[in-house]
Amino acid sequence: MDVAGPTGDTRVYKVRVAFTSTHCFTRKRQPDDKPDVWVNTFDDPRTFCPERYERSKNIREVFVWASRGKAFFADEWRERERRFLVVKGEPGLDPLIIPFEAEPARSKKLDVILNVVSAYPAPHDARLSDKVYFPTLITKTARGEIISRPNPNKSRGRGGGRRK
Repeated sequence: MDVAGPTGDTRVYKVRVAFTSTHCFTRKRQPDDKPDVWVNTFDDPRTFCPERYERSKNIREVFVWASRGKAFFADEWRERERRFLVVKGEPGLDPLIIPFEAEPARSKKLDVILNVVSAYPAPHDARLSDKVYFPTLITKTARGEIISRPNPNKSRGRGGGRRK
């Protein structure tokens, strides 16, 4: 997909959305899950989830939509750099949270790779962390620059509190 740089940057960045796990279409295995829906990868026992599968079919389109807005810093992976969330609301459904890692591409035909780690429905009252403008995230990732969180002492406004 193409992502236009932030204001003042006329460059258009080439971005690939990739998937690094089965978490987009599986859930944690429950004791009563039948073996015919088990998914075993990377020593991570999971179960196929039809709801996640249906909602994951348009993840690439969600990133196209998000490329004109904001992403959130992923607090649950605070020790890792370049971990973010995209959150997309759909009428009648809980928001879809998509954790991903952003890394510079090692190709001349591509600028950034977004590695999707998971995708799952979250409650409407889920608290989100600090935001970053998506084109800024892409530009800084492509350049290998650090993406800084906003000052933690400043007010985050409605819904901007960190998860505990």
